Amino acid sequence: MLKRLFSRFARAVGGDAPARRSAMEASPPSREALAVGGVEYVYPWRRLPQGGFEDRLEFEITEGHPLWGETPQVIGHSEASDDVAVALADGRYAIVHLTWGAEPGDDRFPLTTFYATAADLSQALCSWSEGDEASQ
Repeated sequence: MLKRLFSRFARAVGGDAPARRSAMEASPPSREALAVGGVEYVYPWRRLPQGGFEDRLEFEITEGHPLWGETPQVIGHSEASDDVAVALADGRYAIVHLTWGAEPGDDRFPLTTFYATAADLSQALCSWSEGDEASQ
C-alpha cells in the first residue's frame, strides 16, 4: 500500500516512482532546513515547487469545510504522513491532513489547521518534524 501511495505522490510531483526512494528508505531526519518563500521545510517535510495534490484537495473539500471557496496551492508535503502544507490567496497558510477516503470530506474533514504567517507555518513544520504533532 505504501508503494502505491508513493507512486501517486511521485506522479503528482512529476517524478518517476522507481527512480525515487520511498519515504521508508529516505535518509534520516536532517536538521538542515530549506527555506523557500519564507517557509522553512525540515525533514520529513518537502517543498513541492510545482504544486500537487490540488485535485485531491478539491475532491475532499466540501461545502461547509473551512477551505470551501478558497483556492489553496499545495506548497509542501510530509513524507511521514498524509499532510500537505498549503498557501492561501489571502496570505495565510494551512496544514491539511488528507483522508484519501473514497467519499468526499465534510465540514470537519480533512482536518485543517490555519497559520497567519509563513513564520507560524515554519514553526509548526519544525515542531512536527521534532515529533510534536500535538502542537499544531
